[in-house]
Amino acid sequence: MRQMGLLILFTLLVKWLSIVSGALLLLAILPIWPDAYYELLRWIIFTSTIIVAWRRSHGIRPTIGLLLFGAIALLFNPIAPVHLNKFIWVVIYLISAIIFFSTIDYLEKEHVYRDLTTYLKKLRRT
Repeated sequence: MRQMGLLILFTLLVKWLSIVSGALLLLAILPIWPDAYYELLRWIIFTSTIIVAWRRSHGIRPTIGLLLFGAIALLFNPIAPVHLNKFIWVVIYLISAIIFFSTIDYLEKEHVYRDLTTYLKKLRRT
């Protein structure tokens, strides 16, 4: 029972991490940010990608998720940065944001996430 609770909490963390990462990627499209924003964005997206990929690897169709998030991790690697022109980065930001937002839908369709309300009700009774 405790292990199920930890998986549900971790799934919620991944959901919120996906929302924040997707929003930061959409904000990166605006040309108003200093270079420090994009450097910080690399670290945040790289870390988020690793966490979300690990969670998706334990679900339905793990290969697709691992390939998508592996590609995002390579592009946003802060240690060995990839240098591309602004237009290509805008396309990458859009595609990456869509992938992060699709993870939310993916998690909601999973059995573990649907059982969250049931699990929380059981916890309140004990």
